[in-house]
Amino acid sequence: MSQNRDYFRIVFPIGERPCLKADLTEWDILDLSENGARVAVNDDNTLRSLDSFDATIRFSDGTAATVNACVQRREAEGVVLQFREQLAYSLIMAEQRRLLRLYPREKLV
Repeated sequence: MSQNRDYFRIVFPIGERPCLKADLTEWDILDLSENGARVAVNDDNTLRSLDSFDATIRFSDGTAATVNACVQRREAEGVVLQFREQLAYSLIMAEQRRLLRLYPREKLV
């Protein structure tokens, strides 16, 4: 799949999605890049504000990263967030390698 983006985006399979936790609320991350994420939301009023908020990303392997995010836009599949500071490239690559070990490319064809 070709990506015409400045940052590579990891699309997570169900069951491998990290979660974004802010205060007492958690959302599944549908896809993630160094610069932002798309999260699944219910039809409630969460994540409507354009104000930035602090949150923690928790990955399936136990790794965690703290981010400050703001809502970019709402889409049918969820809400697109932009991070104030980029996630470490090494974190994105480690997660991509972990997923490729679990789902080798030859099994996807």
